[in-house]
Amino acid sequence: MNFAGKAAIITGGAQGIGRAYANALLDIGMKVCICDILEEKALDFIENIPETQKINTIFQKCDVSSLADLRSLEPLFLAPVYSATKTGVVGYTKSLGTDYHYRKTGIKVNAICPGPIDTALFHDFPSGSVDEKESKKLGSLVKLTKPEEVGKALLKLLDDDKNGSLLRIDCDGLRYA
Repeated sequence: MNFAGKAAIITGGAQGIGRAYANALLDIGMKVCICDILEEKALDFIENIPETQKINTIFQKCDVSSLADLRSLEPLFLAPVYSATKTGVVGYTKSLGTDYHYRKTGIKVNAICPGPIDTALFHDFPSGSVDEKESKKLGSLVKLTKPEEVGKALLKLLDDDKNGSLLRIDCDGLRYA
């Protein structure tokens, strides 16, 4: 699919994965607006675009979840609140990524579920976990993925034209969950 000249609104695009998303979209010729606004405000903005301007436009909402929420048999025991919120993102994405919501809004909703990513969040994680020493020990054992790889995952998700999908990315590559 050709995305050149299309526009994207990215909330939280100043660093980490959001920045990688912005760079990946810019690399394929998209116009990118990085906003420090709540997602709901961005969706309100999209829904209020006049129909004449929606022609030939693709609307895609991509949540960022985590592999932590996809491992129901391997919970993220060092960060139960983080794990619970990411589990909520999966349910939210799957619920809004239905044909019912797409017919009403014209917006496709998907999530990218990355494993450990080499960002400040990962490196600061131990201090906010329930056991800093154990978190550092486990963190030293994992292979990190670069944010730019998550940006490439976003391009795959857009190119595959999915709705209600969860795309996993980690040191083992990309795959739909």
